Amino acid sequence: MPNIARPDVVYVEDRLRSLAFAVFGLCLAATLPAAAYAQTHFAIVDGSVRQFDQTGQSRTLDVGGNCADLWVSPNMASIAFIAVNRARQVPAVIPGLNAPVVERSSIYYASKADNFKPTLAVSRSFMVDGRSWETVRNPSVSPDGGSLFFTIPYTMTTQRAMRLSLASGRYEDLGDTTNYCVIWGGPMSGRLILQGRHIPESSRDGITYRCYLRDARGQIEEISDECSSMRSFADSWTHAHGGECKIAGEQE
Repeated sequence: MPNIARPDVVYVEDRLRSLAFAVFGLCLAATLPAAAYAQTHFAIVDGSVRQFDQTGQSRTLDVGGNCADLWVSPNMASIAFIAVNRARQVPAVIPGLNAPVVERSSIYYASKADNFKPTLAVSRSFMVDGRSWETVRNPSVSPDGGSLFFTIPYTMTTQRAMRLSLASGRYEDLGDTTNYCVIWGGPMSGRLILQGRHIPESSRDGITYRCYLRDARGQIEEISDECSSMRSFADSWTHAHGGECKIAGEQE
């Protein structure tokens, strides 16, 4: 993204990451009749990803580990989430908020076409600024089902946005961001909204956030110079353009 000031490399270590990763619980098996898939919704309940039908029956998507960062497509046809492979408890920065720190995670996605059977998509380390990272977060899927997007949180304030081609298995580095979402529906469908953090030249000025639109060719256009509330901006901007853009990792 143009002119985004990158902060000094302050790595996201133990206690500084504890607030961001309050998301745990075992993914255990349950049952749901096949006929109930027509109208379902998804939620994380006690840390596990559950699929509910219209009668309230549910099943939990079993990936043999702890789950977090659930994303559900606007048309309810695709979902993505992470499985926490390794974590450890650390002292709380704020009393009472002592969430575990995710040290290693994997990404799963599932689609209605496959009866929402979870498929492992990402389970590896990535090099960012000369350091290896095993934590992947905030997955989402493109409207055509061909791309999986996610982030690598490598500093306290910044994440590296990534794209995985589900057909070829090739990864693409999309650059730094503080938040993002993929647009579903309307003429902008398939594009990304990326939020960038800007550090002013003068210490008297505050940090600002801007939002950018990124297309499949990598072309980036600034669409807001005041984007501190990513969710509010993404909702209003995409609705005005006939689509939806659900923030990865945020549940309704």
